[in-house]
Amino acid sequence: MPHHSNPGEAVLLVSILNGWSGISQLYRHPSNNPTLPSSKKESQGCATRSAVQIFPARRPDKPSESYIANATPEPASNNPKVDNDNPFLSGNAGWQQCDERILREGLLELHERKQKTESKVLARSKARQAQNRQVLNQLSREDERLTSATIVQAMVSKKNPILPDPNAEARLAKSLANVAMKQQLKSEERMDAIHSLYMNARDFIITEEQLNEEIERVFPAGDNPEWMNDQRAGENVWNLGPPPTVSSLVHRKDDENSRWDLVQDRTKKIAEALTGGKI
Repeated sequence: MPHHSNPGEAVLLVSILNGWSGISQLYRHPSNNPTLPSSKKESQGCATRSAVQIFPARRPDKPSESYIANATPEPASNNPKVDNDNPFLSGNAGWQQCDERILREGLLELHERKQKTESKVLARSKARQAQNRQVLNQLSREDERLTSATIVQAMVSKKNPILPDPNAEARLAKSLANVAMKQQLKSEERMDAIHSLYMNARDFIITEEQLNEEIERVFPAGDNPEWMNDQRAGENVWNLGPPPTVSSLVHRKDDENSRWDLVQDRTKKIAEALTGGKI
């Protein structure tokens, strides 16, 4: 595989691959930029970030022959559409061939460098993990074992200790009973709500005819029988008296009629509790 010794070509390759943006974060020759990281670790990190930018995970086909062929296509015709003595054609032909050659060779070289870097990182990671496992599983030194305090083996802490719990089965049975009771209460409440909905559904207005009938009953054109009293006809709601005040609502239980209504409400609730449904 060819190798580039000209640092200017490497900079040009990076510019082509990245649209002339972000050149300072890509591969750069040390002799052209004195501000590069001095340590080897920082240089490898910069190279890894650059390789990730050039070869993203969403484009695994970049180092393939098909991608390179599409990126650097051969001219469709050897006959130029402009005159041979055109200064634009003579000045750019050489640059175009140079750019295509740098792109083809640079993609392969950068992909090879990326694979080598990833393999080195993976090898170091595996070695570090193996070293950590060895340190965790290794036995204590002989001098530490001989000079350590004597401890009864039964008192030595073990990994993932399970403390004895003689009342575990009783607590488990009690918890299961509590859960079953709560589920039963929820089921009863749900059934009561469904039955209440069924009993109240007979008063629901679901059609336009029912709505018109209810409007005519509440707001009749003539006299309203519900607004009638001993002196006046039912043509005004004020015939029933003024609206109730807070004081009247508080002392309403002292009235005989209110006591009767309260007894009726209590009797209804008792009947609903005995029958198990709304009345």
